[in-house]
Amino acid sequence: MANDPQNFAKASAAPLLMIQGGNDEQIPVASTQILATRLCNIGQNLVRWIYPGQSHAGVIGPSANDMIQWIANRFAGVANPDPYVPTGQNDIQTTSCPS
Repeated sequence: MANDPQNFAKASAAPLLMIQGGNDEQIPVASTQILATRLCNIGQNLVRWIYPGQSHAGVIGPSANDMIQWIANRFAGVANPDPYVPTGQNDIQTTSCPS
C-alpha cells in the first residue's frame, strides 16, 4: 500500500512515468487523469503518455522504445522533467508536471 500512488501524501523523489493505451479496456483513461492530477497537485514529477487507439496490452509494443529511452535518461542524469518526446506513435497525448 505504501507504494500505491493513490496513497501518496507527498511527492516521491523519484519521477513517475505513466503509459496507457487510449482504448484501455481495464483501466479507464479518465481514472489515470484523475490520479495524474492528484499527484501533480502534491508536486510529483510526472510524465503521462496516452497512445490513442491502443488497448491495455496493445500499448506495450508502440511504447516500448519510448519507455526504454525514458528509463535510460534517468540513469544518464537527464533533467527532470525529462524533455524527451515519445515517438512510438504519431499522435501520443502527453501530460507532465511540473510543466
